[in-house]
Amino acid sequence: MRYLLQYRAGDVPEDERRENIAALWSWVDALAAKPEHVLTVAVDAGVRVSADGARAATDPVFGVSVVDVPDLDAAIALTAEWPELGHGGAIDVRPELAR
Repeated sequence: MRYLLQYRAGDVPEDERRENIAALWSWVDALAAKPEHVLTVAVDAGVRVSADGARAATDPVFGVSVVDVPDLDAAIALTAEWPELGHGGAIDVRPELAR
């Protein structure tokens, strides 16, 4: 089953940002090397489109991955070493909706 991992930023102190970014890319590279990995996309600030128009997106989402694993527990297990967790970051783990 496929799951979306949606990465939400934490509050990384300024003096730790360079090290944290390097750790995040290293983690992404390690995830990409796993057979469960399907896709990862890092994103920059963008816009949120609604009926009222497009406005700057202010949520802390900075990337997503898609993984193909047997169940939710397996998807969660892939997130255990994500560096941003130690700075208050979070990962939303969402199953693909069946049609």
